Amino acid sequence: MRQEAVHQAQWRYSAAMQSLDGAQGLLELQVAQLSESFGPGLRRKFRFTI
Repeated sequence: MRQEAVHQAQWRYSAAMQSLDGAQGLLELQVAQLSESFGPGLRRKFRFTI
């Protein structure tokens, strides 16, 4: 499992990251906006195949 914090509205899952994670087949990505006042917001899930 990988957790990343970004400060822009994009993120790239590079081939090097995929290799380190042993990523293959069907994967699920979850995204949530974090707030210092309220914590994580609702999560959005994306499923994709590598």
